[in-house]
Amino acid sequence: MFVGIIADTHDRLNAVKKGCLLFKEKDITVVLHAGDFISPFVVPLLEGFEVYGAFGNNDGEKKGLLTKFGDIGATITEYFCEVRVDDLNIAITHGHIPSLLTLLTNSQLYDLIICGHTHQPEIRYGNPIVINPGECCGYLSNRSTVAVFDTQKKKGEIVEINY
Repeated sequence: MFVGIIADTHDRLNAVKKGCLLFKEKDITVVLHAGDFISPFVVPLLEGFEVYGAFGNNDGEKKGLLTKFGDIGATITEYFCEVRVDDLNIAITHGHIPSLLTLLTNSQLYDLIICGHTHQPEIRYGNPIVINPGECCGYLSNRSTVAVFDTQKKKGEIVEINY
């Protein structure tokens, strides 16, 4: 099974649309979002996916986001979200609280940790695997990226999206 991983969308709707299109082309049904959605405008683009995520440091309109995410059946939490996908224990956090990211990484409770915040794509293999898909928005790096993770092979791929 493949899961889609996205972070730091920052209301860049065209980039989010392109990332979601990529996920659909790969028959991905589960999307993990590591925060900085920004506003509720982004939520309808994620409809049709099983979405799990955590807020980031720039998510100011949390009440509106929670309402819209509730409308599509998504699970979004304040600091970190736990989900089990295809026998993998996964933690999702934005990464803006370094001590939380360290705690999750060192806990030995998770097979995969998803984070964002730095806007730098990275995959670290180990126990656990840590994936930062980079910034979907492309604001800081002029590179819009998402990640795809194969739960069977336990391999991730950073994918640049052009919109």
